[in-house]
Amino acid sequence: CKSTGTRKKTFHHLMAAESVCLEVHRAIHDGVAVATLSTGEKVTPATSSNGCRYVTFRGTRFMEQNKKKNSTYAKKAKLGHEMTWIMTSPRWGLIVDNRVEIHCPFVTQASDAQPGDKRPKDDKVDDATPDIPAIKKQKMPQISSSSSSSSSSSFLGSPTKTPSSHQMVLVIDFPEYWDPPFMMTPRRVNVEKDSHEWKMIQTAMCSTLAPGHQKKFNYNGVELVSIERLQHPMLWSAYYLMRQQTERANPNIDPLDGVLTPKLSSTSNEFYLFHGLNYNLVDTIVENGFDERVSSLKGMFGCGVYFAENASKSVQYSYAKSCKQVGAMYKGQQHQITCMGNGWISDDERVMLFCRVTMGAPWPRLVATDSDNPLRRPPEKPKGKGRYDSVLGESKKHDSQAILEFREFIVYDRRQCYPEYIIRFKCKPTKPPPQ
Repeated sequence: CKSTGTRKKTFHHLMAAESVCLEVHRAIHDGVAVATLSTGEKVTPATSSNGCRYVTFRGTRFMEQNKKKNSTYAKKAKLGHEMTWIMTSPRWGLIVDNRVEIHCPFVTQASDAQPGDKRPKDDKVDDATPDIPAIKKQKMPQISSSSSSSSSSSFLGSPTKTPSSHQMVLVIDFPEYWDPPFMMTPRRVNVEKDSHEWKMIQTAMCSTLAPGHQKKFNYNGVELVSIERLQHPMLWSAYYLMRQQTERANPNIDPLDGVLTPKLSSTSNEFYLFHGLNYNLVDTIVENGFDERVSSLKGMFGCGVYFAENASKSVQYSYAKSCKQVGAMYKGQQHQITCMGNGWISDDERVMLFCRVTMGAPWPRLVATDSDNPLRRPPEKPKGKGRYDSVLGESKKHDSQAILEFREFIVYDRRQCYPEYIIRFKCKPTKPPPQ
């Protein structure tokens, strides 16, 4: 409808671009030293330090799947499938067995490129260490910040916004163990039972089951049914930027010691922590993240998102599919007879989240906050040194003056927590619940 000064991308042009991609794919997997494409261009496959063959063609990296990785794609490659990643932003393309499985901008844009096009000068890629899952910095789509915008008439005469000249490009680091491709839509990835992730979570969960909690609710141990990793680029981006902001605000942060779960960062006091919840609420949190606005003002430390280092403490908030109860369960409460068997935990499947939480500089509390003036955010630090980042409900183990038996970790901004793992489990009851 509107001329852009480039030739029209017809169906035949797109097919030609796809054909060229497949020729590069064949050059990588056929083991040739030099390949001449149908366009007359020559490509020279190279081998990276991890043994994967790759080609840089028209400024874009084509990379063989690394079979040494513990990912779904690596397992497929080990079975004999020939797989090549087209590493473009905002999403990567994938060729499997001479067919483009995942399209990417290169396939559609290559029809506009001319033979001999050079790689952009600012496109610096270290040929010595190209490895698909190990590339830590994956560029997200441009996130622009505009100070003004103008309007113009489109083909139909309706106003459309033109791009602003005031833009900012952000680079987001994804966890290196996440599975590509990185797209804007969230996805859940099954964690294999023999993987390092599964063993890490299983150890964290089973080693933090307090005997007192298990005895109180008549169960002995838990059985992990499944674990999913949530790869949600939008939620992760918000969390990543907030973590950076927390680090900048606390250049001389005091380390938070003695936490039972894995510590991820000393500069931001980032930990993996547990969050128990009703089975039926999982999809909402996974899709939209936590929302401190719906937290109860009657919480011991106000309206925040609560986490625990003891899995058994979070079990008290983990209700099975058939139960619509929320909040903590207490042995003997009559309204919980249908859900909990009056304090006895059944072997129904439950769910718990294993989350990244940035505590930053926490405000240590030995007693509950004022219920008449509940917290909606952490208080100010003394001597005008800014505001605390979170609240730590201290336990008697760490301070004899505390009223809690087990620590509680509270943040008041959803950007400080990321629900990375969804754990489905069953408790092992020591005796059947009463009918």
